Amino acid sequence: RLPDRLTAPAYPAALAMVASEFPAHLELALQTSAIAIAIGVLLHLTTGLGFGDVKLLGVLGLAIGGAGTVFNSTVVVMCAGGLHALAHIVNGGGRREHIPFGPALLTGLVPVAAVLT
Repeated sequence: RLPDRLTAPAYPAALAMVASEFPAHLELALQTSAIAIAIGVLLHLTTGLGFGDVKLLGVLGLAIGGAGTVFNSTVVVMCAGGLHALAHIVNGGGRREHIPFGPALLTGLVPVAAVLT
């Protein structure tokens, strides 16, 4: 579960990080966040993606857009999400069961960390 008390303060923190470290990418960060939230809401309504994951997508959109690693981070998230879902199914979980994608989404921050170091 991704409670509001964790995700809500992450928005201003991510925005402040982008504004201070990557001011030239602020517009891209906001656009990436908005697109990520829109896609997340669509997936929430059609596939059952948890709303905590949707909230996390907005924060991650700010971070990856701000760092300019949108493509790399998206590829990492897709691969991690696929492996996570496959491991869940192989270990006896059904395809219709809820799969928490928060950990897979957070792996998308790996390319952001590479930019920051």
